[in-house]
Amino acid sequence: MKNILVPTDFSTAASNAMDVAFDIAKRRGAGIVLLHVVEEAESESYNISGEVTEESGENRLFTFKLLEKGRKKLTEFINNPAYEEVEVVGELRLGNAFHGITSIIAEQNVDLVVMGVRGHSAAEEIILGSTTEKVVRRCKKPVLTV
Repeated sequence: MKNILVPTDFSTAASNAMDVAFDIAKRRGAGIVLLHVVEEAESESYNISGEVTEESGENRLFTFKLLEKGRKKLTEFINNPAYEEVEVVGELRLGNAFHGITSIIAEQNVDLVVMGVRGHSAAEEIILGSTTEKVVRRCKKPVLTV
């Protein structure tokens, strides 16, 4: 095992997944690819009469700010002294989370995906988050949900 992918939204569940991935990577001598995907803000909206209108750059600015925030948080994770025994590489992508995850799996030759799940209630435990569910069902690599 060489590469472990940890998709993150910087939630507690994602942090727990990172901790589990770190333990596995440390024991196996693997590296971690920490991925954060920013979904682009819609480029059009609807006015009160239902007509499509173009935004005046506000959505682009919002997306840019989300990318900057994601880059900063990835850097904090990568530079965390708790993870210094394992090589951690950050990846920041713009687009759909599922497609970002599957493209990184192919590009980085990922051997294992470790994902956080937020479920606490019975209903949440039955139905995983939509992105996690898609990855579990469609990924050809092993997926560990935490």
